[in-house]
Amino acid sequence: MSIIAGIDPGKSGAIVILKDGLIYQKHLLSQVIPKIHLQTFGVKIVWIEKAQVMGKESAKAMFNYGRDYGYMLGTLNGCGFDINFVPPAVWTQVLHKKSPTTFDNPKTTSLYVARQIWPTEDWRASERCRVPHDGIVDAALIAYYGYLSENSKSS
Repeated sequence: MSIIAGIDPGKSGAIVILKDGLIYQKHLLSQVIPKIHLQTFGVKIVWIEKAQVMGKESAKAMFNYGRDYGYMLGTLNGCGFDINFVPPAVWTQVLHKKSPTTFDNPKTTSLYVARQIWPTEDWRASERCRVPHDGIVDAALIAYYGYLSENSKSS
């Protein structure tokens, strides 16, 4: 049985845990402590989106993002998780090929692909939300990219 976590870091980030390619758990980063959450569900392998500079962000925002990203990595590393990094351009390039059309917004393409892989999944952060949560969608696709990568290694 393969249990893999995908993490979309950042202010609106999320953690999604896959069990054999199916969504098992999904949570906003602001609602969980990654170390406790991942250990509870038997996760050994974590795929996390590689941090990158966002041109529109202020220096203070980037500092806070870097600090939080480093804290998360330190916590995961200290707990002994197998951490894998994937740049956004890599996982989107691989998974967006599953879309028959390219949308103007990459987030729309990601949502379309996620709905193709998991057609019954609710992508909202809560029942009160009206729109899908980008962080949850991205974390699920990052985890799925990791799932595909791990399965290609073992073949």
